[in-house]
Amino acid sequence: MWGQTSQGIPKNYSQVKLEFPHSLTDHFPNEFKTLGQIEAVTPGGAYAYNMAFLCLSLKADSTELIDLEARLKKASAKQFSPSDTSLIIVGDTVDYSKKINGTPIPSFSLYEKDFGLNSVRLDKDFSIYVLESKRGEYMIKENLTTKNKVPDNWKNGFSRGLAINKEKKEVLYWLTMW
Repeated sequence: MWGQTSQGIPKNYSQVKLEFPHSLTDHFPNEFKTLGQIEAVTPGGAYAYNMAFLCLSLKADSTELIDLEARLKKASAKQFSPSDTSLIIVGDTVDYSKKINGTPIPSFSLYEKDFGLNSVRLDKDFSIYVLESKRGEYMIKENLTTKNKVPDNWKNGFSRGLAINKEKKEVLYWLTMW
């Protein structure tokens, strides 16, 4: 289990999580101590935002962060810095169509504000861990997005993972589908 001891789960978190396939959200915690922020665009709203998106931000102490990073390494999660040029940011206005070997992650603009002109990356103190990313249609046809500037081989798909900021002692659990 990825979560920590619970003081209670907000109803909206549990309800929103049910809007996404369980197999794609099983890395999200079911229990946690403190809630930071929840941002979501459910699959039904994906067309308007060019992606479905679920992001949960939690605070964690140093011991929890060390434990979480060890589990991510054991799970063979791919690690990236926010400025890594191989990342394809789904929902960004930048054209990534030539990055056929890139790794998709979500635009975090719903989580945080813009970090510069046409930039929707997390700040440099985050480490991004991609647990899984796959091509294909994971939403019903009418919710699939068509306006993303991604390579043709990533026309539709999903990506899920975590981002850890040791400085702020923050963990972001995320899933994006497009």
